[in-house]
Amino acid sequence: METDFGKYEKCPYGSMGPAMTLYWALPEIFKAPKTVETVASMVERASSFMKELKSKEYDNVLIAAHGGILRAVNGYLLDKKNGIKWRPKMHNCEVRIYESDKGKHRLIDILKG
Repeated sequence: METDFGKYEKCPYGSMGPAMTLYWALPEIFKAPKTVETVASMVERASSFMKELKSKEYDNVLIAAHGGILRAVNGYLLDKKNGIKWRPKMHNCEVRIYESDKGKHRLIDILKG
């Protein structure tokens, strides 16, 4: 699961241009450029995915994904009103351990890679 960067896919961050750079840095202020997935779409997809996981009643789940969409997964697990936890961003290879019980989620630990 990852964020759809549209025409910016596989483009180095340094050459994405101001519209994409500003959006990715401050999505609460700048709109997603055309062809790029919006924060609202990321939140909806992550929420739908997490609700589907809950319906399965697994004991343990590992979610491996890129940082953009993980911001929406973290927002869901932290019960953020806007559905996203944009900052601080996760570190590369960071592991976050959550506990989920009766619809409530709790961050247990953060392991930095």
